[in-house]
Amino acid sequence: MLRNFARACETVVTTRVPQGRHGLFSRSVVGWVVEQAAKIGGSSRSALQHRGAHFEIFAHRRQKQRREGDAEDEDHFAPHAGSEKYRLKQLLTEVKSSARKRDWHGALATLRDVPDQPAGPEWAPLFYAVLACCCKELRYFEALSVWDEMPERDEIAYNMMINLSSRTRHLDEARRLFDEMPSKGLVASGVTYCALLNGLAAQPDHAEALAVLQAMKQEPRLDATTDWDQVYLLVISAFGRAGLYAKARLLFEEVRSERGVRPRHHHFNALIVACTKAADGATAQGLFHEMQEEGLVPREIDWNVLIQCFRTDFAESRRLFEAMTGNKVTPSEETFAALLQSASGSPQQQDVQWVLSEMTAFGIDAGRPASPRLRFQLQRMQQQQGRQRTRY
Repeated sequence: MLRNFARACETVVTTRVPQGRHGLFSRSVVGWVVEQAAKIGGSSRSALQHRGAHFEIFAHRRQKQRREGDAEDEDHFAPHAGSEKYRLKQLLTEVKSSARKRDWHGALATLRDVPDQPAGPEWAPLFYAVLACCCKELRYFEALSVWDEMPERDEIAYNMMINLSSRTRHLDEARRLFDEMPSKGLVASGVTYCALLNGLAAQPDHAEALAVLQAMKQEPRLDATTDWDQVYLLVISAFGRAGLYAKARLLFEEVRSERGVRPRHHHFNALIVACTKAADGATAQGLFHEMQEEGLVPREIDWNVLIQCFRTDFAESRRLFEAMTGNKVTPSEETFAALLQSASGSPQQQDVQWVLSEMTAFGIDAGRPASPRLRFQLQRMQQQQGRQRTRY
């Protein structure tokens, strides 16, 4: 009886035993076999342990045979050199390597090796990868050329192109692609709407952004999959850049109450931006304090926008700058652009010189600024100084 039981257990171990963490058969199963055999009796424990060791060796041998068999199967089904599948796999690897290097030239070059013109659907993964690389590097016209040759286009491809068109200020193309989706049997998702809102917020086209938000509210299918925090933030930004603080504030309160969104730096920054057009420093200062009450530490970009709201009062701008540096926040070129804008309107000539000396102290070269805004303010300052010398 013991012998029959051992043979049965050996069969089980060598064929159906679950594998352990490192691909070997579990020792606990062999121990279980030995233990069950010991209950039946008839042999010493040492003999049974020897029998268990035999089970494990046999199991390892069987596992090795299986691995070799799987390798043979993989070699049988793998694309062979010279086949289209093999070439496609090679090209996809090249595109991934180019994407890591941010080499959109190299990614585009892989499309020259596509044999079919026009390309068949089997080459769609390669076109998707090249399109993603171009979109990531904001190469609008290159992405458009890839788009025209794509054998297939799905929702993800449309999302990439709409987002790229919005970010590169080609809003008409973003609208056209968005309106084209239903005719292709594709339904816009929350990601698609956000891609379009990116462009509307940058323009800023606050009326259309609000219309898109209202249209999204009428789509119950979007409730579970849409990042409403981001959607509202983009619409708030559209109103903020247009200088419409009252409407931006209403949307901010709406997203807090109806969507349960916790305020972030970005919300308050968009609201402070809404105060810059009218130089409403008092409202901006109140928002700044409200942000701090929410436990949010002001960032460098938040200080910059606040200083812009006081561009007609250099004394307050300077006080804010000193408070900023006192809080261990390092100013950037954007900070000094805002300060120069405020100092240029000051009747005191030494105010401009003070800003320039602070720039030097923080290691910023006034002769080679990287920020377009700082470059513009420096040119404006030089023009004002030239007019003053001509006058005298």
